[in-house]
Amino acid sequence: MRRLLPLVVLAAALLAGQPVRAALAPREPARPLLVGDGERLLVLAPHPDDESLGAGGLVQAVLSRGGTVRVVTFTAGDGFAPAVWLLGDNPSRHGAFLDLGVRRLAEERAALWALGGDAIRFDDLGFPDGGLGALLDAHFERGAPLRSTTTGESRVPYADAFRPGTPYTGQDLRDLLVGVLRDMHPTLVALPDPADQHPDHAATGEFGLLALVTAEAASPAAGPQAIHPRVLSYVVHWHDHPEGWKTGHDEKTAARPLALPADFPTRGLAPVALVLTHDQIARKRAALACHASERRVMGAYLDGFVRATEPYLLWDTGAVRAAVAARAKQRSITPKASLPTAPPASAAPPQAPRRPAGAKDAAPRVELPSS
Repeated sequence: MRRLLPLVVLAAALLAGQPVRAALAPREPARPLLVGDGERLLVLAPHPDDESLGAGGLVQAVLSRGGTVRVVTFTAGDGFAPAVWLLGDNPSRHGAFLDLGVRRLAEERAALWALGGDAIRFDDLGFPDGGLGALLDAHFERGAPLRSTTTGESRVPYADAFRPGTPYTGQDLRDLLVGVLRDMHPTLVALPDPADQHPDHAATGEFGLLALVTAEAASPAAGPQAIHPRVLSYVVHWHDHPEGWKTGHDEKTAARPLALPADFPTRGLAPVALVLTHDQIARKRAALACHASERRVMGAYLDGFVRATEPYLLWDTGAVRAAVAARAKQRSITPKASLPTAPPASAAPPQAPRRPAGAKDAAPRVELPSS
């Protein structure tokens, strides 16, 4: 998670083929988001901390009603050069970014413990921080893996990742997500909105929708094996969102509701909001406090999401399919891809090349995010 300068808003408004005027029209008030008993919640996040920013209260609400929660981060957050500098490491070597990834994953596990103890299942996919958008384009097909400009890796390098050694291609990432959906059969999925201004967030949302359409295509219409969840999208990056974060944060601020940005394109989707209890607000604050490497750079920004509500857009099946179809026309991806075959339980995961301790690294090309 990191702040970027605003991108072109109108392109995002056209994500699902909606007219710009309709996308920016005054929206209906957010309806209360109701969480049922025994929900199976899957939270997709591009970087460690985004799940707490966008859905930290939702995670707690599902657990409080006897549900199960699985959090999947797409990257280890290992591409943020300012954090490397502030931690006293040398961003001219690949190993510094791999070390940052290990640190951020440890912070993520502590944050999830603050939210729900050992009740939350966590998986990191270990894909390239800052490169998720490219996996939807030039590096979608197998055989053309992306090489990270910061870590220097072209496949998942972390031994404790969900599938170590997986090549950095969009097809491999999509298939991992389809496998997660088939394994979990979630009733509720929370993911970044594809109109989010951060490329990694937008790509995470797009990959999530693509995996849903792919998995649903082979899913029964009903029953325990059905994959037809409610889908919620959350927003982290949009102009000055969250409102008021630059003016400081205190208990009065935390007691105020957080709304979607007024000019965020809803594309005909229904706004909903989850009301958090005092305890849920406190746990969300404690979770975000665990991300020490990020707080050195943007602590006030993280605190801006500690509010009395969490806002979302609710996607129906038609909206999900329309968004994927619209993107398929622009890119070499297809929602009709065949489902991946799950490897047998005894199969060993592909082996990632491991970096020897003390090895010297070639200098990576570092592109700093805008603050």
